[in-house]
Amino acid sequence: MLHISDSPRYLLYSENADMRKSFHGLAALVKYKMQTNVLSGDVFIFISKRRNAIKLIRWDADGFAYISQAYVLHFVYLDTRYRYENLAK
Repeated sequence: MLHISDSPRYLLYSENADMRKSFHGLAALVKYKMQTNVLSGDVFIFISKRRNAIKLIRWDADGFAYISQAYVLHFVYLDTRYRYENLAK
C-alpha cells in the first residue's frame, strides 16, 4: 500500500514521462535516468508532458505499489443566444 509518511523520500522525475509505460518502464527510468535504486522504498513521481496525468511507484516488501491518475478538463461553451429560465420556482 502506498501512503504518505516521513520515512520514504519523494523523488520527482524532472523530465516529461511517457504515460504509456507500466511500472517496469518507469522502474527503468529510475535506474538508468535518475541513477537511483528503485528498490530503496522511496516514492518516485512521474508527470506527463501535458501535465494531465501522474504516476507514482514505490517498492514495498511484496512488490511495486503503483498509482496512476489522469485528469480530464472539460471546457463548457455557453451560448448566450439562449435564455435559461429559473427552474427553482
